[in-house]
Amino acid sequence: MSKTLIKRIVATLVVSVALAGAATAQGYRVPTEIAPGALQGARGTAQTYTVNCQGSDPSPFGDALVCRGFAEITLNSDGPGAQIAVRLTAPPTHCTAVQYVVQNVSTERGVMSGWLEPGASELVPVADDLPRGAHRYRIWAWGRIGGCLRDTVHSFAVTVEPTIIP
Repeated sequence: MSKTLIKRIVATLVVSVALAGAATAQGYRVPTEIAPGALQGARGTAQTYTVNCQGSDPSPFGDALVCRGFAEITLNSDGPGAQIAVRLTAPPTHCTAVQYVVQNVSTERGVMSGWLEPGASELVPVADDLPRGAHRYRIWAWGRIGGCLRDTVHSFAVTVEPTIIP
């Protein structure tokens, strides 16, 4: 992957997270009725993903390094009517804090978790009223420099559990 492409990806993530942050500040619409299919499609078991990075780049957010690699998940929906989130858990084997970005592949919009210490988790809202079908999301990560992380990110892991926000 070229450095230009990585810079474009990071810039897209920064802009999409900023846009999503503004939407989050306004609040999500609370559904009055959840379509049964949407509920079933978003529920899932937790899956752990391990990503081997093809190098890393400095994060635009300070003393961190962005992994050149991502995990990809699919959220299935039978129709609108639910606010869907993913519970992201950093494995206890990480030696430094990590921050994840969950990006919708088709819209390139993303939402960012807070800094998660090893073993910590956070519920991150990713979608409101997904239309019927499969929706792909990428999970990017950057690690805070410190602990064992000095000059490059070799890999990261994340456990992902889709859920409905009532």
